[in-house]
Amino acid sequence: MASRHMRDLLNKREKRTRERKNLSFIIVIMFFVIFCVIVLTEILVMEDRNKSKPMAFFSSHSRRSGLEYEDRQVVYEDAELYKDIVDASRLHTSSKSSSASKSQSVLPSRENLTAKDAVWQTVPGTRFKFYVYSAHYDDRKSRLIRVIGASKTRATEKVWCRFWYAGNASKVVAAKTKVIRENWNMKYSAIFILCPLDSNVSLPQSLSVVHKLKLPIRNLLVVRDNRGPMESEDDQGQSYREPPPESMVVCVKPLHFTYDKVRKSCVTCDVILGVNIVV
Repeated sequence: MASRHMRDLLNKREKRTRERKNLSFIIVIMFFVIFCVIVLTEILVMEDRNKSKPMAFFSSHSRRSGLEYEDRQVVYEDAELYKDIVDASRLHTSSKSSSASKSQSVLPSRENLTAKDAVWQTVPGTRFKFYVYSAHYDDRKSRLIRVIGASKTRATEKVWCRFWYAGNASKVVAAKTKVIRENWNMKYSAIFILCPLDSNVSLPQSLSVVHKLKLPIRNLLVVRDNRGPMESEDDQGQSYREPPPESMVVCVKPLHFTYDKVRKSCVTCDVILGVNIVV
């Protein structure tokens, strides 16, 4: 009886083991089938998307290629026009100087624009929004005019600086844009537009920032020279400038939110502490 009971227990144990093995095999097969179904579904969905949007892809690609080609053409045309203006301005004979004025006459005039300071003005023709605010003479390392503006953080568009003198005379220089690295990786950022001044070029009264040389002028900035007005010559015959009046200036980081949130706190505190100008 005892041996028979032992055989029954062994048979039951073997049967339970076989059932567990079969169940494990069935679970593995089900998992594999589900995985295959998911993969096939993803493949079919991707194929449907590609079939439904082939023309959209090619049309967007062609538009992008066409735009890049157009931009390259504009840059090439501007560079050629700039080269002609520079070459013509270097000529000194009367007949050749007429070619210089002819090259300058190709560019649009500033019309009846009034030079402004500390006012946001647009730069037309750019793909993204581009604004200029104020222009300042900077001779700390090299002679240049530093324009404060705002534009796209990445891939900032190329621009030109056009200096304006008395009698509607002008000079064109290629500008360099420099993004101010306090943009929190946002789409738009405060920027500097650096307009170089050669040693033999006098300081202009105003300037315009343009994206394409032949586009109409839509901004005109007063060039601020904070060194003070020219005074009479000293004992050695050297002219000097009167230093600016004593004042305290504080530079703050660009504000990427509503100005009213700051005006009543830190700016007001700076003014109470004696600050005259907040930049």
